[in-house]
Amino acid sequence: MKNERTQLMVEIAIMAALSFLIDLFIPSLSDAVKISVKMIPVMVLGLRRGLVPGLAGGLIWGVLQIVTGEASIVGLVQAFLEYILAFTAVGLTGLFSKPLLAAVSAKVSAVKQVTIAGLAVLLASLARYFCHFIAGIVFWGQYAPEGMSPALNSLLVNGGAFLSETITCLIVMGLLLPVYPQLFVLKRQA
Repeated sequence: MKNERTQLMVEIAIMAALSFLIDLFIPSLSDAVKISVKMIPVMVLGLRRGLVPGLAGGLIWGVLQIVTGEASIVGLVQAFLEYILAFTAVGLTGLFSKPLLAAVSAKVSAVKQVTIAGLAVLLASLARYFCHFIAGIVFWGQYAPEGMSPALNSLLVNGGAFLSETITCLIVMGLLLPVYPQLFVLKRQA
């Protein structure tokens, strides 16, 4: 029991650190176009371990952004919304952990497995970028081009990032799951 708990804590820390390192060392093309797989480790964590570990991994990733100075912070509420809440939301893939585990264990078609994982990726990405969209209006709206509403500017910037990063993660998850399904199944020690 103690070994399982330690293994879980180590896995959460490693996946959060992987997401952080991917984000740190593989830069995006721009703020509006993000061809990135930085969410994949925390998403896999959620799918593999469940909701609470997935959320914990996302939370640690967000805290790492803040404590290392990688976060763009203009205030406490904005930091909470864009780094604590938004990054934690990536772990919402954990809501799909049991259905995916059942599908992989029952060896149902790869299409069904990928569909489950794809829905998880969509939900987590949408939740994350909804936080960024709201912050884009409230905290970054003053930087919208002259004559453009803060809401439209946030939709364009955050919507482009959401679409490009989500599509990238969907493709990677769609390739990863059929090739390496055992990554998503936790082996219980006897």
